[in-house]
Amino acid sequence: LTETEIVERLQRFGFTKRVLKKFQIRDLQRLLSLPNGANFSVPGAGKTTVTFALHLLVRNENTKLIVVGPKSSFPAWSEVIDECIIENSPEWVKESFTILTGGVDSIRQSLSSTAKRYIINYEQLISSSGIFINYLMQNNVHLILDESHRMKGGLSVKRGIVLLNAATLPIRRDILSGTPMPQSAIDLKSQLDFLWPGTGLGQRISMGETPRSVIGNLYVRTTKKDLELPPVKRHFLKVP
Repeated sequence: LTETEIVERLQRFGFTKRVLKKFQIRDLQRLLSLPNGANFSVPGAGKTTVTFALHLLVRNENTKLIVVGPKSSFPAWSEVIDECIIENSPEWVKESFTILTGGVDSIRQSLSSTAKRYIINYEQLISSSGIFINYLMQNNVHLILDESHRMKGGLSVKRGIVLLNAATLPIRRDILSGTPMPQSAIDLKSQLDFLWPGTGLGQRISMGETPRSVIGNLYVRTTKKDLELPPVKRHFLKVP
């Protein structure tokens, strides 16, 4: 899609309270061209905003949205709708996120409702993994992992086992992380195995290939330079 087409479609949804930056439009164009995407932009680049816009553009009336992330990510997802969408938009556009919490029975009840947007933390995901996987099997789900590096342990950690076993079930997968390789390139392996199961991309990482040569154009990354931040001014105060 061209920049004009993206802006016009979002405007029809009422996505006008927040104007996307040039680099956000650029990232959206790349992600829209991919069946699954990775956004490794630096903190402050608006990964949540871009991903929410992406969901609006790729969804259909039967698509459900599940965001998996740490509790610290919940406010950003809860607020992105009010910050981007005008009041007189269609109800499906303005639908708020249902937080999946309270144990297995509560999560099962929430998922059986008519809601189409959910958010769950990694710990609750583990405790309700059977319900989660069953829901993915029975519904068209756009699954987003926020702070996706939290599954870097892969099959050696419970959250990695759940997500890797469910990787082929969503109709679209997107991962977000400002620090996709917090310790080493091998941290990317499980994230790529989740995003592109069966392609061997994760295996190539574990064999020592450089991340850039493996993932090529399968991701977007806005850098600090792209943000055009003003120069840092440091003031030093002497204290006793």
